[in-house]
Amino acid sequence: MLMKIFVLLRMLLCLAGAFASVVNASEPMRTWTDVQGRMITATMLEPGPEHVKVRMSNGAEHEIPLERLIEADRQYVRRRLLAMIESGQLTGVRIPPSQRVWPQSTGVSPTSVEVTVVEENAARRRYVYHTADFEFISDERLARSVMTEVSRAFEATRTLLLALPWGLRATAPDGHERFKSQLFETREAYVRAGAPENSGGVYMSGPKIFMVPFQSLGLRRRAQTWYMDRNYTNDTLIHEIVHQLMDEVLPALPLWVIEGTAEYVRILPYNAGTFRPQDHQRALRAEIAERQRRGHRLRIDGLEAFMNMTHLQWHAIANRSSRDQSYLYIASLLLTYYFNHLDGDGHGTRFMQFMDAVHDDVDRRADIMADPRVEHLPNGGWRMPQGMMPPELTHERLPFNHIGVLVDERPYAQLAEEIETAFRGIGIRLTVTP
Repeated sequence: MLMKIFVLLRMLLCLAGAFASVVNASEPMRTWTDVQGRMITATMLEPGPEHVKVRMSNGAEHEIPLERLIEADRQYVRRRLLAMIESGQLTGVRIPPSQRVWPQSTGVSPTSVEVTVVEENAARRRYVYHTADFEFISDERLARSVMTEVSRAFEATRTLLLALPWGLRATAPDGHERFKSQLFETREAYVRAGAPENSGGVYMSGPKIFMVPFQSLGLRRRAQTWYMDRNYTNDTLIHEIVHQLMDEVLPALPLWVIEGTAEYVRILPYNAGTFRPQDHQRALRAEIAERQRRGHRLRIDGLEAFMNMTHLQWHAIANRSSRDQSYLYIASLLLTYYFNHLDGDGHGTRFMQFMDAVHDDVDRRADIMADPRVEHLPNGGWRMPQGMMPPELTHERLPFNHIGVLVDERPYAQLAEEIETAFRGIGIRLTVTP
């Protein structure tokens, strides 16, 4: 009998989150072969990093460990898994770093940028538009075609983050169906709403909303109509969208990772909904050339202190001058780039392992906060029985719990030298002190 061809064991999947059902009517019936040459015919229901779930012709469903299948079948499962992750069909799925693939190019799905008009209230100056993953609240009416152009950068950035091998889920915050963005006709209204005066866009992690003035979206008024300026570059916009999409993990990340990942995405070539991460080195060179043209010196002063810098220390430096703030951003970008493309095997393995550990912390904290013994207070705080939450989830050094994964027992003097040498190998002269 077919049921006896494979000895199938039910096993718990070692994933960051549970699989959603991904039954696809277009998935073909195919022949699967085990390492002993035995074959069955079945349809794949759910690909996984360690197992594949299939449905037999008699309707029975089974999970087959990939190690029992021939290499061609294992590769088929992994290709389908990566395709589903990149398309957003599967989120929160963790596969081993060695099996993760850096995307060459990512494009936004046309259906994700289809705009639905939810509300147009001229008296209240409130106009609400939806795309697949975002809600936009504007104080001026915008044509559907303009909103499509605006939303394209948001949806494209989400598509990219899902495809990058950082394990990001990029799902809307709890209690929200979509990520929320508020669009302001004037900078004055934008600042009155609480945005920093010198900013072009800002993600407010408290209310979980991205705020941006029309000017930063490339919108210009012609007569009574708003249109998209084709010469506009949306670098600042993409940087802040990354913060919004990474909201879930921000409390568990050092500021240099928060800003470094946002800068990394910002510099990637982007055009009309398509990112080209394959050109990351060329993009970095262009960014460095521009920084040097402005007189900035490439350096990371005090590597250990920089990698373990608290928010207070960071802001104390950033508030000294725009040049000091710029130093923090470029140093964060260089360090993020190093751990993703130059460190160790050049595949970004340590950074992936670091992000996996961060996600584990975030998931443990979410489980604790969902415990019925936790009392959620009206001001957004909470109260819980003493000793209930593990100390590492409340300690002020939570963002630095896993720096050791990146350092990997290397003295900071050695790491500083390795960083300099690695950048020198791609023609970039960088000074790093331990």
